[in-house]
Amino acid sequence: MGWVSIKDILLLICFILIGIQLITMRLHKKKIAYLNNTKDILYDLREKVIEAVDKEQVYKLILKAAIDMLPKASKGSILMEGKDKLFHYEALIGYSEELKEIKLMKEEVFLYAKNQFKGIAVIKNPARFNENILNFEKHKIFQDTESLDICCTLSCPISINDRVIGVINLDSTEKGAIFSEDDIKYLKYIINELKLVLRVFLMQDDLRYQANYDALTGLYNRRYLEYLLSYHLEMSKNKCKKSTLIFIDLDNFKRINDAYGHKSGDKALVLISNILQKKMNSSSYIYGRMAGDEFIVFIPHGDEKNAIKVIEEVREVYSHETIGDINLDFSYGIIEVTDSSRNLEELIHEADEKMYEVKNYKREKSQRKKSS
Repeated sequence: MGWVSIKDILLLICFILIGIQLITMRLHKKKIAYLNNTKDILYDLREKVIEAVDKEQVYKLILKAAIDMLPKASKGSILMEGKDKLFHYEALIGYSEELKEIKLMKEEVFLYAKNQFKGIAVIKNPARFNENILNFEKHKIFQDTESLDICCTLSCPISINDRVIGVINLDSTEKGAIFSEDDIKYLKYIINELKLVLRVFLMQDDLRYQANYDALTGLYNRRYLEYLLSYHLEMSKNKCKKSTLIFIDLDNFKRINDAYGHKSGDKALVLISNILQKKMNSSSYIYGRMAGDEFIVFIPHGDEKNAIKVIEEVREVYSHETIGDINLDFSYGIIEVTDSSRNLEELIHEADEKMYEVKNYKREKSQRKKSS
């Protein structure tokens, strides 16, 4: 009887060991399947990022990939630090786009409030946590947009070259769900891969920016401006719609440089550029720096009368600025584009000549005023 009991015990132990081995193998297969799925998602992400045209698109791709790779995550957000040192929602999945109107101080960001951006953190009651760290107005936006239906958040810093530039929040709406240590390990692996993708994109984006934008003013440079204008003229052939090209040249620019130095000349260029960016807020306007103190503005679907109104608004603001004892101003020439067969070089040359007519008239008027 005793021997039978020992045999039964040994058999039971064997079955238990076999069961443990089967469970371990199943978990191992599940882990391999998860890692293979993760690799597929990351490969797909890299391909899409190569084709992406702006940061917003890349952040959305990264966020979707992270949610797809972490089983408990059902929605999420990416916050990035802006030039104003505030954190902006750059990507949202499962949330209202109205959240993009909110700007958060670092102290109002989940992760900073939890651990000062020192690593991944689990926030177990995000709604309560949110209420404790946000002011009433910001918290109300979250409430009004029904953004507090989450049970748990896994928050991770996004850093490049050891500097935190943003935060990714992965949220679970599953009742009672809590992100585990395994989830944190997976997220560490995922984030390392995503950082590589983001770093490559940011490098490419920086190179694109340097190739297409003027370093001083932040406007399109001559090469890219001419490309855009030529493309637009080609696309507008046979559409019989008027467009206008405005050639701008700053007045007294040499005098500013000679009297106050090139830094003051740069200031005059930055001032006009900032005003153009503020006033030309329609996405249809094309404008940039041609060279030196010369700028071009192209207004599709607008006649000369409309162009004069637009550019005079710019001039009105600019002429209120001074550098030393020099009042800032500019001269401009306008060409109405009605003949689609004319090329860009001809249009720029004609607008340039009209601008010089205005500049010469102003110079002669000033000299007559001095002599009288």
